[in-house]
Amino acid sequence: MWLVGLLVIGLIVFTVAVLTLPVRGEPPRPTVPRKGRR
Repeated sequence: MWLVGLLVIGLIVFTVAVLTLPVRGEPPRPTVPRKGRR
């Protein structure tokens, strides 16, 4: 059963890396906090 856990952890790490990679590639821009979504 521990194999399933390892697979899930690997998937989570992979998805996080894929989601954060494009953000790091973009030029640094000032972060604007969302004060309200319409």
